[in-house]
Order: sequence, then structure tokens, then C-alpha cells
Amino acid sequence: MKRIFIGLFLMVLFLAGCQNKGTSGNQPAATPRQQSPEITTPPKPAQAKMHFTADSLKIRWTAYKTTSKVPVSGTFKDFSYRLSTNADTPNALLDRASVSIKTASVFSGNAGRDQILRDAFFQMMMDSNLIELRTAGWDNAHGILHTIIRMNNKEIPVDFTVKQKDGSLQGDAQIDVVKQFKAGRALYNLHTMCEDKHTGKDGVSKTWPDVHLQFELYYHQDH
Repeated sequence: MKRIFIGLFLMVLFLAGCQNKGTSGNQPAATPRQQSPEITTPPKPAQAKMHFTADSLKIRWTAYKTTSKVPVSGTFKDFSYRLSTNADTPNALLDRASVSIKTASVFSGNAGRDQILRDAFFQMMMDSNLIELRTAGWDNAHGILHTIIRMNNKEIPVDFTVKQKDGSLQGDAQIDVVKQFKAGRALYNLHTMCEDKHTGKDGVSKTWPDVHLQFELYYHQDH
């Protein structure tokens, strides 16, 4: 009987040691670690890229007569142009653009004056049939469009100041046909043909070499 009691006592001690193995004191058993939920941000919707298409181009010139510099304005009826076809801004429509103008189509609203401009001015130039322009880059910070104008067999850089207004780009530039394009002979010939009409109240006849150039490019935004 005594041996049975001792055997039971030893068995209890053994079982107690197995249950406490790997734990210290009365610490609870570890629970499975919970994972933090993932934090995600939905992608932003892509913005539609804007696209602009040219509608029409208008060209205007203004020359001056008499000492008081009376303006005489006109345009050209026959010209062709090439503009950018993949423009994401209005200014980009004029990237690598070009214009070719037939001088014989000069139009001031006065048939007699137009005939003199054709015969006495443009026909006196070395390259009398065309005036050509091509763009040569932007100074976007100052709204300046750099261009190259070819007239009288001369290629001259000319800068246009460009503004956006009412769905159009409006450009302005000044040229001197004598200093820049060496057209002194043509201008003198024009002056002699129009001497009386270019005489002001002071009795002085004057034909100015500077010409104001303007263009208007109308465009729309594609949706």
C-alpha cells in the first residue's frame, strides 16, 4: 500500500512538470497576432488632355504716309498656311507653322492703290511673287513668337508679341522694309508714284519704311 501511494505521488509530480514546461509563472498562453488592415488610396482619375484646332487665319498690314504718319491698312487675299495639328495649348498651334503669301493679292480696298503696290513696290523686289514666314520658337514667359520672314530675297528674324483674346491668338510686329529687307529701291519707286497722295498739310511728301504686321488666328477647343 505504501508503495502504491509513493508511485501515485511521483506520477502527479511528473504530470505537473509537463504542464508547466515552456511557461513562466501564471502567464496566459499567447494569442495569435492580428494583422493590421491595409491602408490604400484609390487612384486619381486621369485628366482628359486638352486639344485645340485652328479655324481661320487673318493677316493685316499697316503702312504710313505724310509727315504725320497717316496709316494705310490692308491684307492679302491669297495666302496659304500650315499649322500644328496636335496642339495641347493655343500657342502650340503655331509651333513649326508657316505662311506663304502671294504679293499680287495685296488688297487695301482701293483698286488704284493696289495696282501701284503690285507694280511699283512688289515687282521691284528681287523675289517679287511671295512673302514667306515660318515660326522659330516661343518665349512663353513674355508672350513672344519668334519668326523668320523672307522678302526681297532676305530672311530676317521678326518677333511678334502675341496675346490670347476671345478664342484667338493676336500677334503684332514691326518691320522696316529698308533697314531689314533692303527694299529701298522699291520704296522709292512707290513714293514717286504716290508723291502727291503722300503729301501732308505741311507740304512735305513722305513714305515711311516701317510697316505694322498683325495676325489673328481663331481656334476652338475639342471636347
